[in-house]
Amino acid sequence: MKKLLIINLTTFGRLTDSYMWCKYLKDKFDITLICPDAESRVEMDGVKIKFIHSFKNRKVQEVYLFLISLLYCLNFKGSILIVYFRHAAWLKRIFTRKKMILDIRTFSVHRSEKFRKVFDQGLFAASRVYDHVTVISNGLRDKLDLPCSKTTILPLGSDPISSIDTSFDQLKLLYVGILSGRNIEKTITGIKYFKDRYPNSNITYDIVGDGHYGELEELRQLVTNLGLDGTVMLHGRVPYIDLKPFFDRSNIGVSFVPKTDFYQFQPPTKTFEYIISGLYTIATSTYCNSEVVNSDNGILIDDSSEEFANALVSISNNTVNIDHNKIRESLSSYKWKNIVDGTLCPVIDNWYAKSVI
Repeated sequence: MKKLLIINLTTFGRLTDSYMWCKYLKDKFDITLICPDAESRVEMDGVKIKFIHSFKNRKVQEVYLFLISLLYCLNFKGSILIVYFRHAAWLKRIFTRKKMILDIRTFSVHRSEKFRKVFDQGLFAASRVYDHVTVISNGLRDKLDLPCSKTTILPLGSDPISSIDTSFDQLKLLYVGILSGRNIEKTITGIKYFKDRYPNSNITYDIVGDGHYGELEELRQLVTNLGLDGTVMLHGRVPYIDLKPFFDRSNIGVSFVPKTDFYQFQPPTKTFEYIISGLYTIATSTYCNSEVVNSDNGILIDDSSEEFANALVSISNNTVNIDHNKIRESLSSYKWKNIVDGTLCPVIDNWYAKSVI
């Protein structure tokens, strides 16, 4: 089998992308993946995962990953796919003759402008030295100012988490994701506005996720202060494999991020997971959400409580026209198998043929 080396700073299984790449590539490639270890490590039959020592300090972890990657790249003969990390540019500068693919999943969405600037400068530098770059969206490619000939759009995707058609006799909302920097309090306040206008409405809102700065407890206090206990339920962090019951009982997905410059070109993973699972989706009208959300599968809004409440009113008045199957089919091309077979596999094959043997 053709050989593929994947280098990733994120522990295998923590992010959906690399997990799904391996799931659908392992029958076509002999895959070795290097990543930091974790207490709850995830492994996959058919993939050789090399767990390296994990450091709490991210900068130390990046240096250590770089040093280990040097050793693996030195004698590796095959395609090399590197998910961007701080020292990724130096790997290519050292191994100039090896054909390497750089994958860029995101610009920084850190709350510190200084951190975002430094991180994004690293992206620009690395994208210039690699043979080929895969990027998550057209908007990100445009922002990096990369030519189409050197890039491939490797989008986010999803496998269906649920296939159950939930009735709309009750609005059952679901948000899954990190709480930091997402302004989820605006959606909770939007629920309050909606219930004030329609006090007899039957609505629930499950929020799954946690934050880095105490956001979960702050949101729990907000729910109590607004008198929404029993309507809004905060569940904390739930592993991906345990999300199905939440999707099974929900009919509306919430893909809410601020409409800032650094979120415009970063498509939320959950937009795809909601829609491919048949959930009608309320999404803030960022550049990337606007590319995939339409009247068949959801509604686009500004990032405000008032707009969120108005979206709930609009959905309540239009439930008879919502078709779960039509929602799922609207993004069928974004199923992970289709993305891997139709986009990622040809890129790897192409660069495998050009690898220096």
